[in-house]
Amino acid sequence: MAPGIVEIHLLLCSAAAYLQGAYGLHLSAVADADHVKLRKAALGGRQRTRASLTRNGRQAFAGHVRALQALLVAAESAPARAAVAGRSN
Repeated sequence: MAPGIVEIHLLLCSAAAYLQGAYGLHLSAVADADHVKLRKAALGGRQRTRASLTRNGRQAFAGHVRALQALLVAAESAPARAAVAGRSN
């Protein structure tokens, strides 16, 4: 699997334990938002769906990562602010 395919697969599988049917629905929704490109092909008698991030998907993902990083920075500085506020009382 190509790195983009692996990343989106791991992101969707590990972020939530979706049933296979729901997984397909979520992939379709992400594809409708132009965040992934889906390719379907038969392999070993079963249909396989491959997803790769689009340019919009990479930009959206990077935005989510930035938002999470901002939350982490805020969370890490919150105890320090509370300690400073406690000392001033």
